[in-house]
Amino acid sequence: MVTNYLKARLIIASMYDEFNIISRDWEARAPKWIADNLNNLHISLQYGTKTLPIKFTNYEFELPCDIKVLRDIILNDIKLDYTSTTGFDLSRKEVSDNNITDLRYYTIEGNKVKLEVESGTANIVYTVLPMDWDEELGKYLPRVPDVPEVVDNIKWYILKHILARGYKHPVYSLRSTSPYNNPDIRWQQTKKEARFRAREMSKEQRRIMADTMSTFISNSDADIDILLNELYRTDLIVDK
Repeated sequence: MVTNYLKARLIIASMYDEFNIISRDWEARAPKWIADNLNNLHISLQYGTKTLPIKFTNYEFELPCDIKVLRDIILNDIKLDYTSTTGFDLSRKEVSDNNITDLRYYTIEGNKVKLEVESGTANIVYTVLPMDWDEELGKYLPRVPDVPEVVDNIKWYILKHILARGYKHPVYSLRSTSPYNNPDIRWQQTKKEARFRAREMSKEQRRIMADTMSTFISNSDADIDILLNELYRTDLIVDK
């Protein structure tokens, strides 16, 4: 089973060094290309669990942007209970600010968690998306299995798409009949071995692939704000 993953940003950066590419106008399309090729190879990405301390004031805090499913909120070593009642009465805080056992409910409104305690630090346990947010591109980039055959195949897939967009390379060309100079041929040749290595991942990882790719990566034209709003839906975030 594959358990180690690389950030896609590392693969994008290596394209410049390995293939001596000068243009940068292809980077924004790279996440879509990588996602498409992961689908071609039937490679899935495994969700992970993350614990994050969040300081809050005024009875609320915002959920992190990489959240998929909120598992638990722990405050002062006590697991809080979820309530679907929005805008619940916070007046109970006057009963005993020092007794957290009486103030153990939270609710979710939009992308904010509402608490019965005014301020403090809450530890949230949540399932993270199998990707990384890239500040420079303003996009989510899928994590890539740290398998040489898979990484190599993805690089040839990216290069063939760069050339297909009209980029002129001194060595590589989609018109060449040589497998050493045509990235499309190299991609086809390395795909079988990469796919074989991909099968070493678990069935659960493969099951997750379709939902992950279709929802969060494949639509390169998706508005990031709409995407985040979808992530922050109460029925999606809260694991009831």
